[in-house]
Amino acid sequence: MENIKRVYLDRIKMGEKRKRQQKLQNVPQIPCIRVPPSASGTSLLKDLTQGQQRYFYSIMRIYSPRPQWEALQTRYIHRLLQEQLLGYITQQEALAYAAVLRDSTKRASAKAAPQRTIPQRASGMTRTRPTALPVSAVAVGPRAQSMGLRSLKTKTLHNL
Repeated sequence: MENIKRVYLDRIKMGEKRKRQQKLQNVPQIPCIRVPPSASGTSLLKDLTQGQQRYFYSIMRIYSPRPQWEALQTRYIHRLLQEQLLGYITQQEALAYAAVLRDSTKRASAKAAPQRTIPQRASGMTRTRPTALPVSAVAVGPRAQSMGLRSLKTKTLHNL
């Protein structure tokens, strides 16, 4: 009789445990913030604990301007397409504007990349930058003139 009671009580306990496990399966998992090794080696995160690194990296990701910059570029390309379709600007002008956007993006990414230090020349000569040409002066080749604006949109977004 004692034995039967034990088995019965064990089965009840097992049933309760299963119910608890089923309830826990429906609970959403909190996403774990993983700090990439390239970021954890930076001077800001180097001396912090793993929890502090995750917290600080989550803040860094929130305030990153990259998603906003990409959205702004996409919006600009869509606006160029709309203005060209409405006839406010020609296809050649739209291509020239897109080329300026692409070049400025390349320049900005080159500035953000770590640059090698170049020893200064003993002569003291400094390099001067060429002046920027107005957008109307940007030459667009015959190949670019023959392409449609839809391909401009996809190519420019792909190059960004």
